[in-house]
Amino acid sequence: MQIIESNLISSVSSDEGNLESFPIANISTDIPSQEYICDATSCAITINIDSGMEGFFISGLMADSASMAVAISGASGTIAVSSTEYSDIKELALGQKIRISPEFFNFEVAGSSITRATSPNTLIAATITLTLTTSTDLKDTPASANTNAIYQWDHDSGGQGRLEDSTGAAVDLYDFGNVLVGSIVTRGTDYQVSKIIGDGTAVNAVQLMDLSATSITSPFSGTISVDSFGPTTLEIDGDVTLGANLTLAEYAGTLPADGTVTAIKNPIKLGIARAGAVLDVENPVLGFSQSFTDYSVKRPIVDGGYDETPRNITKNFDAEIPMTDANAQSFISFYRANRSRPFPAILVDGFESDRDATTRLAGFFYFPAAPGIEFISHSGDLKNVSLSFREVI
Repeated sequence: MQIIESNLISSVSSDEGNLESFPIANISTDIPSQEYICDATSCAITINIDSGMEGFFISGLMADSASMAVAISGASGTIAVSSTEYSDIKELALGQKIRISPEFFNFEVAGSSITRATSPNTLIAATITLTLTTSTDLKDTPASANTNAIYQWDHDSGGQGRLEDSTGAAVDLYDFGNVLVGSIVTRGTDYQVSKIIGDGTAVNAVQLMDLSATSITSPFSGTISVDSFGPTTLEIDGDVTLGANLTLAEYAGTLPADGTVTAIKNPIKLGIARAGAVLDVENPVLGFSQSFTDYSVKRPIVDGGYDETPRNITKNFDAEIPMTDANAQSFISFYRANRSRPFPAILVDGFESDRDATTRLAGFFYFPAAPGIEFISHSGDLKNVSLSFREVI
């Protein structure tokens, strides 16, 4: 079992921008749902890591394809990243925020090559670049039979409107499942969904922002004045001198007029990334168990009926782990320091690759209860540690 017990990430950046309120800095928080949402159909996230990394972890990924480039002084490599969803059954999209499993990585260096490993090795200062793309058109893929495919955009005012089927009826986005905040809607040009109100059926329930909108870079001197719509964000990084007569438009984009929708793609998202030193202890013994917590709303009705609303599912694990005294003390030291905070871990390591332990048995966990320790030798050199893990998404 491996736990990332420190965070050595020194900086994060993206070669693309972000949907407002979802900046790249969000991947450094302890809240996977407080994510980064890219404002393009492909982006490269660069993560700079101080010397001492033994494990790397990501959670909250959404992308149709993903790869990772790892580089240190004198060596580099490209590592595959799983973009396989938990299920290929379309109903997965109903009410489920996290559709791709978290993933845990170890690396090893041989000469000028970096490859994936199954146990921790210490790297010098490193840079990891995650390249993510979205490409699958989902406009004809409702997650529920209760609604239809999306055919057109009905513009109301500003950047607001709603998505409709081929008859002009509003599409219920709860039932459709595959239109999210951050989704890319193509209607002549690419727009990004920046807001959804309720089920999306009201005439102004969905707001789109033009991805080809003019951006303002620094240093800048001059005048900008554009008929526009939507919110304004001005980000100044470093020392900037603004010349006279600078006027900021509300939003330098094109209104999404009525018309046929030619594609809807999932947003590119990343919840959190962690890299650091690893607490590496023994694997659990046989009897290690997994369960789930289903946050769906389930309402039995008094006449024998039933009403339900799908929500997120998280993984739970319970384990007994025989540890040497030294490992048990290191583990308790980690628990005392960490207590209630979530942490990245892979709970069983060293499995063959076809067991997919790096995804199935990895997660961002917290301890719902304090560990229990049983002495299993007269000398005290062996301990049995009882643990429970609950996933955070």
